[in-house]
Amino acid sequence: PKDARLLNRDQLLEVSKQISRDQNAYGMLNEGINREIVRDIHEDNPKDPKETLLRAGNTVGFLEQARYQALETDKDDPS
Repeated sequence: PKDARLLNRDQLLEVSKQISRDQNAYGMLNEGINREIVRDIHEDNPKDPKETLLRAGNTVGFLEQARYQALETDKDDPS
């Protein structure tokens, strides 16, 4: 990404896939992310409630994509 504050999506996906290969680590990641999503949704005055829900959906979708890819990887190589 051009903005140094933004994360590289491919690198983030790879890290998320590695975390997703361990059920306990995945649970901790999911719990923490869900807590932040709920906090974001319940913010007193969100600038755009629709945008908040779209971000939540995109985040959950990203985590599910990583989990699915991790499970596919482990089918062939469960190490």
